[in-house]
Amino acid sequence: MRRTQVIAAIALRVFLFTAIFTGPAATFAYTQIGQHSQMSGIGLVLYVSLQRAA
Repeated sequence: MRRTQVIAAIALRVFLFTAIFTGPAATFAYTQIGQHSQMSGIGLVLYVSLQRAA
């Protein structure tokens, strides 16, 4: 019984850790689906600098 509680606690911690770190990126990616927005700001700067480096 005690071992099951420990395993459940570890699984919960892993789930929360994963959700906290991947949640914002996944939410951003989901909101960008289907949106054909123009690049501007830091995205454009990053794109241009990566193109120059290549």
